[in-house]
Amino acid sequence: MIRILLDTNILHQEGLNSTRFQVLKRLINNGSICLIVPEIVIKEYKSKKIEQANEDLKKIQTAIDSLNRKSVLDKDSYQVNSFSGLIESSIAKIDQVVDSWIKDNKILVPLISETSIDELFTSYFSGTGAFRIKKQREDIPDAVIYDCITRLAKSEKLIVVAKDNVLTNSVRSIDGVEVRSDLKDILNIPEVKTVLDALNKNEMEVNSIIEALSASNSEFYVSEYVKENHLLEFRGFYDDDFVELPYELEQVALANYEVHVTDLIEVFVDSPTYLGDGLFSYSLVADCKAVLSFNCENDVYESLPYEYRKALSKSEFAGENEVLVKGDVNVHFQGVLVLRGIDTNFEAAELKVHLSYLGSDRSEIECEGTLEKLEVQSIY
Repeated sequence: MIRILLDTNILHQEGLNSTRFQVLKRLINNGSICLIVPEIVIKEYKSKKIEQANEDLKKIQTAIDSLNRKSVLDKDSYQVNSFSGLIESSIAKIDQVVDSWIKDNKILVPLISETSIDELFTSYFSGTGAFRIKKQREDIPDAVIYDCITRLAKSEKLIVVAKDNVLTNSVRSIDGVEVRSDLKDILNIPEVKTVLDALNKNEMEVNSIIEALSASNSEFYVSEYVKENHLLEFRGFYDDDFVELPYELEQVALANYEVHVTDLIEVFVDSPTYLGDGLFSYSLVADCKAVLSFNCENDVYESLPYEYRKALSKSEFAGENEVLVKGDVNVHFQGVLVLRGIDTNFEAAELKVHLSYLGSDRSEIECEGTLEKLEVQSIY
């Protein structure tokens, strides 16, 4: 069995029901993998989700108050109160939703109480393990995860999926630990691919569908359909939950950064995958034009490489010694396109006909796209 441990940032990146999790669920149900999520990761995930949801609710309530003052909306109406109540109820159920996900996916949850306190505080005072320097309190959650990884790796090989540089750098030296930065990397591990191929071979129709979806004309039909029918709302504002910055900007202290996607250039789909339960998916990338903005200290801006200072202009002071920085960028809009309604008995030619008529009554296939991240490319 392949054991995979997830860090907090991977849960935030994927959510609980991403297509990659759906693929992993096939492997979980098959008994081929075991997903491990430490209790402290679950608590961090729940806490941030509740915090973000409450912040969004405040924004909604502020907008409702504004519309009420303009006599556009009655904030005391039954409909508005019902809507606000529905959101509050959904926020209250976040704990329950996460707990159900853990149970449904047979997640192994190492407890905080199992942490070796002696070893953790030895590292705390010496600045070793997951601690960047001595007595760095904000590193304690990573130290708890580090301790969990150390214990688990003693019995059997463990794959750790994390993006936190401090944590990943510290666990690379542990015997029996392999580090990956993305669930996409997990699905490309040879032993994982071997198991997935074996599962697909048991469903011969699945292999023929994947072959047909891999054909260049199939990918072209789907890409054009997404682009021409505005299937995904590319334009809009995206905050740091979705944005991946270039290395030079990741290494400095930025605040309130967001990307405003303004124009769609091109759409590409590839790498068809079977998700189970009759669902297939494509990896999706869209090239877009956008505006990047963030706050930082003036000294931070001045320390950026020349090409960034040339392209990103500081337009005004955002606070004490803080500047607002903006500039035009190209971004990769990365996501997943899920295909529903594919009959696994379709012949290749028949499937391509359905793909060529996507969106019309002549096609039984429906598409649904989701964003996973925005990767900032060139800055100009």
